[in-house]
Parts: sequence; structure tokens; C-alpha cells
Amino acid sequence: MMREELKRCADEIASVDMSMQTIRDFIREGEVENTGRVQGETP
Repeated sequence: MMREELKRCADEIASVDMSMQTIRDFIREGEVENTGRVQGETP
């Protein structure tokens, strides 16, 4: 039972990580469209 719960938690963490990466990518795309460069990038 503990193993199944740990697997479920690991799967949930992986899913959240993928969602956060997708959001990060959208934000970076928006920064490039608005400024021509990624935030923190030197011109």
C-alpha cells in the first residue's frame, strides 16, 4: 500500500513539474515577443 501511494505521489510531482515547465515556456515566449529577448539575457 505504501509503495502505491509513493508511486502516486511521484506521478503527481512529475505532472506538476511538466505543467510548470509548460507555463515557464509560455512566459519566456511572451518575453521574447514583447522585448525580443529572454528576461535576464544581456542585449
